Amino acid sequence: MIKLEIKDLFSYKPLDSREVLNSAPHFEVTVFKPNQFVDGKSNCDGCCITPFYVNFTEIGWNDWILYPPGFWGNYCSGSCNEKSDDNHEIMKSLVTDQSLIPKPTCAPNYYGSIDIIIALSSVDIRRTRAHGMRALSCSCL
Repeated sequence: MIKLEIKDLFSYKPLDSREVLNSAPHFEVTVFKPNQFVDGKSNCDGCCITPFYVNFTEIGWNDWILYPPGFWGNYCSGSCNEKSDDNHEIMKSLVTDQSLIPKPTCAPNYYGSIDIIIALSSVDIRRTRAHGMRALSCSCL
């Protein structure tokens, strides 16, 4: 079962669905299954997404980024098998000199955005969307 709750961006209070349906909503749904770690070892076999939280307070950006306090940026890690990846095989088929093709590397292939509220000055506060801030899936490229 999935529970969908729509919250006001500024007050973070749940909204009445009738109010929301009167205007075109923007939905961003993120579903990914992070690697499981048992005894310090990941269950990842190959190229996988690894959760990584960016805390704006820890990096000293909380004086101009007002909301959110941080976000899940994630990163890709793991090994790539040269023969098992379709993307790499397609690249190799397009180039005549195979020595020019580097070995495949685990890298993000799909990114997500985050909505942030920033203070440009004490009287200029804005809401903006920062694209490409979150790695959502990985592939051998």
